Amino acid sequence: MSEAKRKAKELVDRFKIIVACGYLDASEEFKDEAKQCALVCVDENIKIQNSWLRYFNNKDYIVTDAIIYKLNELYDIEQEINKL
Repeated sequence: MSEAKRKAKELVDRFKIIVACGYLDASEEFKDEAKQCALVCVDENIKIQNSWLRYFNNKDYIVTDAIIYKLNELYDIEQEINKL
């Protein structure tokens, strides 16, 4: 299992429990809601990384490379969440 797939599954599983209000036996029926919550988290993180990228653009190539690496990882996680 890829790291992005593992993180995607972990996020969705955590939100299934939260959305289901702790009813573990009912958590599977809340999978779509949990996926939406996980996607919101990933999307917010992408927005933050993009703002850092705009800030460091043409200033620090090492930091810019690290941000781009993180963005690619977040996009992979987003794709994996959508596949679940």
